[in-house]
Amino acid sequence: MSDFETAYRVVSLRHPSSLKGKKWGDALGAYAAINENRSDTGDIRPLMSQIKAALRARFANYDYHRNHYTLDPTTFELVEQKQEAEG
Repeated sequence: MSDFETAYRVVSLRHPSSLKGKKWGDALGAYAAINENRSDTGDIRPLMSQIKAALRARFANYDYHRNHYTLDPTTFELVEQKQEAEG
């Protein structure tokens, strides 16, 4: 146990048995759901983008996505493919 955790457990009004636990995780998840973007950078939290990716994968049409989207090789974000004009 770190010095910080020991000191926190002493001064906290809750007197937790450990610094992190189920309640902490639940509170952190609830906070992330309400505040999807980080306050310091404005970027979406990695947890939230991973949850969204998992949900998209669950309901995605593979053939449609293969034909219309690709991954950005630098950021690994899903981006729309540039469609060539027919004619």
